[in-house]
Amino acid sequence: MEPKSMPAAVAVEWIKAGWRGFMASPGVWVVQIILFVIIAVLVQMVPRVGNLLFSLFSPALSAGLLFTAREALNGNPVRIEYLFQGLLDGEKRTPLVLLGALFIFISFLIMLAVIAIMAGTVGLDDLARTVGEPAHDTIAMAPPMGAGMVLAMLGGLLLMAFAFTLMIYAVPAVMFADASPVEAVKLSIRASFKNIWPLTVVGLIYLPLTILAVIPMGLGLLILVPMGFSSLYASYHDIFERQQTSATGTLQHDPD
Repeated sequence: MEPKSMPAAVAVEWIKAGWRGFMASPGVWVVQIILFVIIAVLVQMVPRVGNLLFSLFSPALSAGLLFTAREALNGNPVRIEYLFQGLLDGEKRTPLVLLGALFIFISFLIMLAVIAIMAGTVGLDDLARTVGEPAHDTIAMAPPMGAGMVLAMLGGLLLMAFAFTLMIYAVPAVMFADASPVEAVKLSIRASFKNIWPLTVVGLIYLPLTILAVIPMGLGLLILVPMGFSSLYASYHDIFERQQTSATGTLQHDPD
């Protein structure tokens, strides 16, 4: 399964598909997102291991939202319990949880890389001494620390962008193509780099929409998150599937 390269203009069609996926069953989507948030809050309240547990199982829940998007875009009825499809499917559950473990490991490496950038800029001893130092000593180190923080932030953004390429198509590759976690990450990297321009356009469109969505107490995210998952499935379908669903809902056959 080799990912295709799509033109930048297709990003607009993916956004349209996102809206169409949400409008196919807005009530189900809203309930699913509320349930997702409740689960996230409750799991992360577990002492010591809550965040780890949620990170471990979040790919399976995300797979459920992608499953809902697929059914909605294919014109099939959708149900609230599709949110748990990744956990209920015995064949997909273990690979999705392993994918969550892989994401945790990648996030840990990114954190170490950011610390290494800061330590390399400021100096490991100076960085360690800033913790618990008197205020005047910390202020005296502000200029080099400022430079280190800027470099760390830039490096972190680059690393997060790379992490995005690792993860964006990994979950649907496991859920819909039976890829192993490692194979799914490799496919996601190739697909992301082959489609950097349409993905960039999608990001530029969703950025102002996200800002608008969070203004009314975040309620707009009840619409925008389902749109995002529907857009993601539409892009996955175009990039990976031999028989593709276009943004207009018709089937397109790959000339290959």
